[in-house]
Amino acid sequence: MTDAPGCTFCDSITIAEDPTGIHALEQNFSMKINPNPASDEITLQLNSRSNTNFIVQIRDKQGKTVMEKSVENNNEPKQLIQISISTLPAGVYSLSCEQDGKIFSSKFVVVE
Repeated sequence: MTDAPGCTFCDSITIAEDPTGIHALEQNFSMKINPNPASDEITLQLNSRSNTNFIVQIRDKQGKTVMEKSVENNNEPKQLIQISISTLPAGVYSLSCEQDGKIFSSKFVVVE
């Protein structure tokens, strides 16, 4: 390429990894909430390559923590956790899971 004064230059950029790191996180951790919506109990499916424990929190729409649970990692790639939600009023909730200093979250709905 040549610019106005006649200088020739070439820019070459190679990105070996995803600079956001999002792709790497998605490969190492995922979670699903079933059923959604739910009324009595949800099943949290955690898929993790890490062997550290989890902290699971449920927050209401105002951001208030209504439930917190420490979950021991069973060192399996897939872990199912049953969580009773029968005492929660109907509404939209946020479930977050913290592992290795990273927080992953998803929303679910409680119905009567």
